[in-house]
Amino acid sequence: MKKTSLGRRGRSLLNLCSRIIKAREKEGILNALKDIPLEDLGLEGLVLIMAPPWGEKETFTFPPSNPQLLHKAQETEKGRHFAIKLGDTQLGSLIILPSNTWEMSPEEEEIWQVIAEILASSLEKIWREKELSQQLQAREEELSETIRELKKNMEIQATFMKRVAHELRTPLHSIIGFSQVLEEERDKLPSHTQECLNHILEKAQEMKDTINDITLLWEMKREEGKIKLESVDLLSLIDKVLETLGPRVLEKNLSLVKEVKIGRALLDKGKIHRALHHLLSNAVKFTPPGGKIGIKVEEAPGGIKVSVWDTGIGIPPQYMEEIWEPFKQLEDPLTRKYQGMGVGLPLVRRIVTAHGGDVWVERGEGGKGVRFVMIIPQPPRKTGGHDGRAN
Repeated sequence: MKKTSLGRRGRSLLNLCSRIIKAREKEGILNALKDIPLEDLGLEGLVLIMAPPWGEKETFTFPPSNPQLLHKAQETEKGRHFAIKLGDTQLGSLIILPSNTWEMSPEEEEIWQVIAEILASSLEKIWREKELSQQLQAREEELSETIRELKKNMEIQATFMKRVAHELRTPLHSIIGFSQVLEEERDKLPSHTQECLNHILEKAQEMKDTINDITLLWEMKREEGKIKLESVDLLSLIDKVLETLGPRVLEKNLSLVKEVKIGRALLDKGKIHRALHHLLSNAVKFTPPGGKIGIKVEEAPGGIKVSVWDTGIGIPPQYMEEIWEPFKQLEDPLTRKYQGMGVGLPLVRRIVTAHGGDVWVERGEGGKGVRFVMIIPQPPRKTGGHDGRAN
């Protein structure tokens, strides 16, 4: 009978150890202690004191219906105290209250000490997970608040952008409109007045393009690169871009090389037109008179490759990443030779990545000028490629 009793005690204690180890919450540990057969173990009751270093102390008695257990536990000779410690950190105490008819053996005392150590490990794990969960919840609330603030700021910025664009376009339309009226009477104007008129029309168009670029850059940012795809005749598209740049090409006596080896492609026609215009316009702007510019369109694995190159002033290697940042200028704004607000290349990058493609810049052949390369999948993935940084 004695052997059977010890076997039952051993199984009960092993079951208690197993349940404590598996416990994921404090309630799991409390339920494990509540379910142990106290009478079979020769116990009157248990007292568990939990004192986390970063929280308040809690005391639990088993069975909870015995109000005298806590008082008895405080009498040292009545109970066996087992420290719940993790290293040098005290996490609480487990107090065993044997019945009047039973004495705890050294072997069972060792088992209860092991249980106290398991409790320490389990409690530390549970408390750490709870602390981490609280920290994550607090961080999530902070992020949610930040997102709400960002959305609010985005709405404010969107309203501001629309109003600014409208206020700038209104007088600009008048300037362009009245200049076009004067253009119809060009023959009646003195030569110096005609030159002034040309200058007004040119600068007004530049301002209009800049406003449209900034607006489009902002809209694509808000809409996460929304594009409208259609089948586009690439040669016709490129010819239209070059047609707008023709007078400047002739004025600077530039040689133009055009290679288009693909007929049609699936693209957002308007946005790709804008991207090509910026790249070719920059090639014309930064190439000295008598230089060369070129564009080449060819097949690439899974899509098309568009290269725009020139023999101009080039870009210093240390700036080949910075050019993709909005409003970035490589020259001093007060003394720079070349005009522009620095939105063209960031817009090109956003347009290309909106097609699921890549864009980068590299040095031109022989170290002269630069070459911009766009890779556009066919069909476009609409997921955005890399961030357009220099390759």
